Amino acid sequence: MSRIDLSKWVESDGGPLILLEKDSSNLWRGHSKIDQQITDYDRACQIEDYLGLLDVGNSKALVLNDEPLSTAYWKISSEIGVFVRWVYAKHENEIPNILVQAPEIDSWEKTGIRITFSTENFILFDSAYKAGESEASLFLQLSKGEYVIKTLLFEPNDEFSLILHSLKRV
Repeated sequence: MSRIDLSKWVESDGGPLILLEKDSSNLWRGHSKIDQQITDYDRACQIEDYLGLLDVGNSKALVLNDEPLSTAYWKISSEIGVFVRWVYAKHENEIPNILVQAPEIDSWEKTGIRITFSTENFILFDSAYKAGESEASLFLQLSKGEYVIKTLLFEPNDEFSLILHSLKRV
């Protein structure tokens, strides 16, 4: 059994988290209104599923929605990574040990979401804020290219519930 290393956990103040290319992150306005238009935060909250995409300049933001869950990143390889969203567990230190029981990613539910990354530097942060405005952010490096995203509600026993989102480069 190989060791599973997770990033630090990121939490929002109640809204969705977003993953955005660092080069485009300065375009995200959070809850700030400009000329009475809908805010970027409002747009993120309109995503009605676990995941969705929003245009941000010439980039796409991946919105992690549904509930404001603590989220960490698990880098499996240069081609595959997983966002681990903590629904419930006794303690975060137990989560890596339970993840080894997760089924193979190929069996996870297809989301129909594909995203192309043109850079390698990303930030995951609370969509209510501008990038870097909140300490609750995570900087990630992902390979350039197109990714397909699959999801799994992982409940191996009555003590754990995690929502897993895989990003697999195609």
